Amino acid sequence: MSWWREPVLHFMILGAAIFSVDALFSEPEDSGVLLPDAVGVALEADFVRRMGRVPDPQERATLEAGWVDEELLFREGRRLGLERGDPIVRRRVIQRMKALQRTMYPVDTPEDDALLDWMETHADRYQRPARASFEHLFSSGRHPDAKARALQIQRTQRAGDDKGAVGDPFPHGPREASMSIADVERQFGRAFSDVVSKAVLEKWTLAPSEFGWHVIRVGEREPAGPADLEDVREAVEQDWMLAQERQVEREALQRLRESAGL
Repeated sequence: MSWWREPVLHFMILGAAIFSVDALFSEPEDSGVLLPDAVGVALEADFVRRMGRVPDPQERATLEAGWVDEELLFREGRRLGLERGDPIVRRRVIQRMKALQRTMYPVDTPEDDALLDWMETHADRYQRPARASFEHLFSSGRHPDAKARALQIQRTQRAGDDKGAVGDPFPHGPREASMSIADVERQFGRAFSDVVSKAVLEKWTLAPSEFGWHVIRVGEREPAGPADLEDVREAVEQDWMLAQERQVEREALQRLRESAGL
C-alpha cells in the first residue's frame, strides 16, 4: 500500500523505536518482536488521520507487519552501528532527551510573587505603551484644497460653530479611545502620531496623515510606564517558564558531566 511508504510515518516509527526501553535491545535475537500497545495505538491513529477512517483487520495487520519489519531493520542497523555519526538521528535523540528531562523535572506553574519578581528584574520587557484618546474631523487628500478645508474646519471648531463644516467620512470613525501611540503611527503615520503625542489637550489642532488632513482634539494621554501583571500575565508566565526549563536543562547537563567525570 502506498500510504505505508510515507516518510513521516517511517520517521515516527523510527523515533518510537529509538526510545524504546533498553531491555528491548538486550533481548536475544530469537526472542521475537512484540508490538507495544502504545505503538499499535499510534499506528491506528495515524491511519485515521490520513484516511479518515479506522483500518480494517487486513489493513491493521499490514500496519503491524510493517512496524515489525521496520523494527527488525532498526535492530540490525543498530547492531551494525549504522546510527553512529548520523546527524539527524543524533539531533532527534538530543531533542527527545531534553523532552524527557522536562518530564522528569517538571516546572510548576508560578505563583504571582514569582511573576512579580521576574517582572521587576526584567522591567524593560514589560512596559505599558504610551496611549492617547482623541477625536478628529477629516479632510480627504483627494481634494486639491485638502489642507485649506482642514484649516476651515479647525476655525469653526475653535469658534464653537457646530454648524460649520464637519469634514469627510473616515473609514475608522471620528473617535479613537485609548489607542497606543505605536498603533496611532501604524494607522495614521508618523507625522500624525507626533501631533497626538504633543498637542495641547482639548484643543483642536491640525494634523497631516497618509490619507489627508485632520483636525484633532486629544482628550487624554497616558505616559509609558511599567505594565500591570494582569495586562501582561501570559507573556510573563511564558518567559518565566522558559527560563526555568532552561535552568532544568543546565542542571541536568551538569549532572551528566559529573557522572562522566568532566
